[in-house]
Amino acid sequence: MTKIVFQERLEDAERLNISASEEFWNTYGLEDGTKLKVRLVLASVFKLKNKYSRLGEPIYVIKTDNVIDAQAPDGLIKSSQLYKIFDGLCFIEKPIRIKKK
Repeated sequence: MTKIVFQERLEDAERLNISASEEFWNTYGLEDGTKLKVRLVLASVFKLKNKYSRLGEPIYVIKTDNVIDAQAPDGLIKSSQLYKIFDGLCFIEKPIRIKKK
């Protein structure tokens, strides 16, 4: 049994294992031309003991993480002095000399 805060009260809850998941991206177009992708990732789930909604359904409390991917148009991207990223790979823009000992 676990205690969690729900509606400013300490409640008994049961932690439930997540047996399956399907995570989808929500995609939004912003007025500056940026394509923003957001995905909610379920970290943990708790079912409150002896607490039910007005419809008689059990009440679940979830902990989540958000994953965000912003794809800005070229005109908004600031040039970096160290590296540029192409398709997830990092390339050094200027050669760096390494002194051998």
